[in-house]
Amino acid sequence: MIGRIDSNFYLPSTTGLSNSKFPITTLGELSLRIIQPTEFTREYVEESENSLPVLRAANIGDGELNLEDLIFIDKSKLQGAKDSFIERGDVLITRTGANAGETCVVRELSRQYVISSHSIRVLPKKDIVIPEFLEGALLSKFGKDQVNRLFTGAAQKQLQLKSVATIQIPIPPLEAQLALVADMESARLARQEKLSQVSDLLKGMDVFVLEQLGLKLPKEEKKSTFAIRFNTVQDSRVDPHFHHPTFRKLIDVIQRVSYEELGQLVKFSHEIWSPERETAEIFRYIEISGVNIQTGNITAIETPVSEAPSRARMMTRNGDILISLTRPHRGAIAQVDKSFDSCIASTGFSIIREITDKRITKDYLWCILRNQISLQQMLQRSSGGNYPAITEPELTKIIIPIPSEKIQEKITSELSHRRAQARALREEAEREWQSAKEKFEKALLNG
Repeated sequence: MIGRIDSNFYLPSTTGLSNSKFPITTLGELSLRIIQPTEFTREYVEESENSLPVLRAANIGDGELNLEDLIFIDKSKLQGAKDSFIERGDVLITRTGANAGETCVVRELSRQYVISSHSIRVLPKKDIVIPEFLEGALLSKFGKDQVNRLFTGAAQKQLQLKSVATIQIPIPPLEAQLALVADMESARLARQEKLSQVSDLLKGMDVFVLEQLGLKLPKEEKKSTFAIRFNTVQDSRVDPHFHHPTFRKLIDVIQRVSYEELGQLVKFSHEIWSPERETAEIFRYIEISGVNIQTGNITAIETPVSEAPSRARMMTRNGDILISLTRPHRGAIAQVDKSFDSCIASTGFSIIREITDKRITKDYLWCILRNQISLQQMLQRSSGGNYPAITEPELTKIIIPIPSEKIQEKITSELSHRRAQARALREEAEREWQSAKEKFEKALLNG
């Protein structure tokens, strides 16, 4: 290919395609169309009958389409964006972002969804290739090798439509494709079951923590109209959202036990990293999307200093707690361990560095910050309506229950136990899934 001067394109190929007994075809030849959806407005709205959910790159995983943590867009903003509506049987490939190159098939849809321009829609020719087979091929090592060679950019990897169309895939007869797909689907469902167990384990922590604290979350009130007395207005906040009765009841619940404002318990870090003074060529960058909202695990992206995003400025240290200020109620809150010491985090995080009150431990604080009792307070103190964000001064005002040392130890011990169980289940699920992908590839290349 003429004009490619990036070094990754010229890496030695390890695909092993020459070993396959099946005819080699390009993705372009296997597709009716390869589409980059229309770039539409980013004015997100609340879910309603006049809105549609948007799938972003972060919703597309390793053979899985995550339909949680969605954002919504007004239907009226989608005029002329017909290529953005996904359909069953589409093969989706993330085009850019932290998980660029991930692939999944659209299997079952209970409603309409639109997809952002950060991903690519592949519409397979179903008379010659099964969508799930195409997914398996793109997820295999020979598929990933090719995708990695096609990336452009460093700080922000990208795939181009023309390049994606050149990916080579061995195509066996449909009957053989069906057999391969059946094995992969069985492995995928087994992984899904184990990951569901992981989710149940971690979600159960919310209930366990509240039980130990002797608290119960109030039921959400659906009121859209309500009244409050003027003399009860706090902190000069006059926005109706802040004074919703559900939030008021939540605060009343927490104030039944010993508590303190977060700002009285901790010190925040404002240690700034400067790319101009950096001597290394590469740094590790933590974006908000790099925090797993389910587990709190961190993913850092190796990024050239010369291409450092403008938001890459917050220095992290071992023991820090990172809190996303954008949509904080999602729970993108992570504890930094020594493996992420000296990484650079987005300015979209607030960073707790030090506990100043001996009544609480950092492990307990991390756990309670991820609990709904704190996340709902963050939502209350956010502004921005449809895409809420909280400021650090507002974050300092959320109140934290302070139980006895014994209860804190019980909570953190249970959390450690559940995280160990969850880690074991995830590792087992990923081993089995990786084995299934390797078996698929072996059958395709050496069968």
